[in-house]
Order: sequence, then C-alpha cells, then structure tokens
Amino acid sequence: MTDAYGVLGLTEKATDEEIQKAYKRLSRELHPDHGGDPEKMATLNEAYSLIKTPELRKKYFNGNEFTVKFKWMEQVFGKSDVAANFGKPPVDDRSQNRGDDINITEEISLRDFIFGKQAHEIHYQKSSECLMCSGQGAAKVVNCPRCGATGKIVFRKKEKVCPKCHGSGHEMVGVCEVCGGEGKIFKDCTFSFDITPGMTNLSVVGKGNDGFKGGPNGDLNIELNPIPDESRGLAAYMSNEGFPFISMTKQIHPEDFILGTNVDFDVYGRLFVVTVPPETYGFYYSQPVDDLLGTGVKAMVNIELAPEEPAEWLKKAYEGIRDARIAAKYSKKT
Repeated sequence: MTDAYGVLGLTEKATDEEIQKAYKRLSRELHPDHGGDPEKMATLNEAYSLIKTPELRKKYFNGNEFTVKFKWMEQVFGKSDVAANFGKPPVDDRSQNRGDDINITEEISLRDFIFGKQAHEIHYQKSSECLMCSGQGAAKVVNCPRCGATGKIVFRKKEKVCPKCHGSGHEMVGVCEVCGGEGKIFKDCTFSFDITPGMTNLSVVGKGNDGFKGGPNGDLNIELNPIPDESRGLAAYMSNEGFPFISMTKQIHPEDFILGTNVDFDVYGRLFVVTVPPETYGFYYSQPVDDLLGTGVKAMVNIELAPEEPAEWLKKAYEGIRDARIAAKYSKKT
C-alpha cells in the first residue's frame, strides 16, 4: 500500500489545507505536461486519493498494511505504545529544526562603497527539504517492525535501544530519486538590496536555507568586500576601532614636501584636494578626513615620497632648495 503521507512529504498531523497545498505544489513539478515523470505523477495521485478527506484518512489508518499485520498485538498485549504506533506514519522529530545560515562574500567596486548603489543584486544557491522524501533521502520510510516505531525494546525486563532502527523508530527503504538520497535539493536565488555609503555587511532574516518541516529558515549574511583601485590610489580598510575607512595614497617629489603643494585625488569624477604644507621635511604627510565628499565615509590621506627618486639626487635636491631658501632669507635682511 502506498505510503501516502511520505509521498506528499507530510506527517499524519497534516490538515486538509496542508494536504491540498502539498498536492498542488508537487503536481506542478511532476506533471508530464511540465516535463515530469508520468509514473511519479500517478503515485502522487494515488497517495492524494487515499488521504484527501477526513473520511478517507480514517479508512487509510484503519486499513493500512501495518494495522492489518499487527492487529493481533492489541489482542495479546492490549493497547500498548508498541501496538498503537503501528500503522501510523513515522513522526518527524525535526519539525522545529531551523535552516542553516548562508554566508556570502560579495566583491563590490570602491565607487559603490563610497557613494552607495541602489538595487544591487546577488545570486546564490539555497537548500530546501526534498518534498518527495520529506528530507529523509529514502524512497520510503516505514515504521520499524522490531520495536513498533518506539525506538526501544524490552530484553530480559530491561529497556534497550532497538538494534534494528538504532532508536529512530523507523527504517528507510531505497533511495529517493528526486534528491538522490541527500534529503534536500538546491535552487538558484536572487536577492536585491541597496548599498549605503560605507556598508560592510548585511544580515537578512529568513533568506538562508529552508528549515525542516515548518521550522524557520536560516539567515543570509552578506559581507561586502570593496576592490582596491590602484590607478586612483584608493583602497578600503577596517580601523582598529572597527569602522571602515578609505585609504588615499599618492607620491610626490621631495621639493614638493619642502615648498608645499596641492595634491589632487580623482574620486570617480569628483575632485578631492589635499594641501601639503611647506617645510614637511619628513617627506611624509597624513591627514584624517571625517566626511569624504559629503558621503559620511571616513578617509585617511597618505602622501609619500616617490620611491623612484635616487638617494644622491634626493640629497642634492634637498640641499639646493635649502640653500636657496637661506639665500632668500639673507637677501631680505640685507
């Protein structure tokens, strides 16, 4: 006799509405007009015909193979737990299991990280419980005949775990053809969200892997990884205090440190100017920026000495500029 509840991916506690929804959903997947298997569709129709109404379900439980086979147990032992469990579909003890979270690292451009972007799309895969096997991975799940679906036996007046089903109360027969025994299937998903300036991560409740048997879905956790832009001297980092910032780096000649200069940064079509004061003899200048171009993103400007300058040339250039400045000061005094 067909395991009606197993085919529909339900337990014996399913309501009329749940049975109808499961049948309609599987019909769309298995119907031959949609590329489905005619034999599986026939099995689905047979299962639905056995339990689609309360009257049919009562008849199903009173006349299925387990009740008929073990009816004598009630006569011998009375209405024990063992006898009562025979003839009922296995109880799924994972009904409240939460689905696993999905963690994704998404690379984005520095432009989007600084200025933000609307409707950014990501594509990922999530797992769902196989409806054909109810996540069991088997072609059919039956109550264990050794323990009567209790998971325990009494041996020499002591209760022990059933050696046949190892305490589960049921046995798996065959391999599910839909999921190949995995108990789950994977499907492609798309999620769209807005990137705000300086955003580094996002957690979305319920967009992770599906839960089992009505359990809540897991979450989707997205980590945003801005790609450095070496051509503009821009990169994104995380500070020791835990806030993101943009590192802006350029190299200038030694005389620019001594005489002072303006350094221009092209931030994707918008100009950001940094003034290096004169007499910066350390040949290095840094400046924090609390609000980069009105975006609210923090930045750190680093002006360095061009590495291609030869050491001897650097020394002579510095001495020449120094002597010129001294001579200029002396001439003013005289």
